[in-house]
Amino acid sequence: MDIRLIALDMDGTALKNDGGISAGTLEIIAKALAAGIHVVPATGRTLSEIPDEILDLPGMRYAIVSNGASVMDLESGEEIYADHLPFEAARKMFDVLFEENLAFETYSEGLSFSDEKHMAEILRFFGSLGKNFAYLVERMRFVQNLPAYFEKSQKHIEKIYVHYLEEPSRIRLEMAASGMPDVVATLSNHLNMEINSATANKGTGLLQLCRGLGIEPEHVMAFGDGNNDLHMLTFAGFPVAMGNAVLQAKQLAAYVTVSNEADGVAVAMRKFLQM
Repeated sequence: MDIRLIALDMDGTALKNDGGISAGTLEIIAKALAAGIHVVPATGRTLSEIPDEILDLPGMRYAIVSNGASVMDLESGEEIYADHLPFEAARKMFDVLFEENLAFETYSEGLSFSDEKHMAEILRFFGSLGKNFAYLVERMRFVQNLPAYFEKSQKHIEKIYVHYLEEPSRIRLEMAASGMPDVVATLSNHLNMEINSATANKGTGLLQLCRGLGIEPEHVMAFGDGNNDLHMLTFAGFPVAMGNAVLQAKQLAAYVTVSNEADGVAVAMRKFLQM
């Protein structure tokens, strides 16, 4: 199997449920990089939220972040592809989120921003998940008035992330997003919601990166578990779904590995790449 690039979802895939990465998975990623294979984190997270031990591996060069809204060259620090959320659409979603009194994050330029009014709730949420999630708050920026901050700063918006939704709020948010043609709302699990530009997804980000590198889809292996991985799995010549993946991901997969808790990424890479 001639695999030249591996696109790797983070949460529920490369990372365990506690947000950490096992020594075995880290080791197999390092071996692939040393063999000249591009290993590319492809995540809903911001760049700053990808674990340092992954980004610091020798040979780690590219990352697809914020569900494909941004593709980064880690060596130069350059954003080589972008599909940002239009500000007016983001502002409308801000209005709905504040009306619902929902804590949310806004991803921009590799960082996560949140309104100070939600600080206590966000601290409680991430703090309860353990050290591998608590560190995300340390890298978050809290601002006094989030909509005004983005309007004044003119920073681009990669994604809006709502990390805990009760069913009535989820339905109202989905209805609001469905009325905006330049917005799409996806669920990576049953509790959260990710709001992006309607054309932003991991598959498009991966396509743009592969075009730049001259790599055809048949030379791409992709790993994922959630609904926000489906475009990426569709693009890849060899899609792998985790044992804990949603049904649609498993239906798209050429191979279903074991769960993230059982190091499914390492199991599949050893099996098919003889590492």
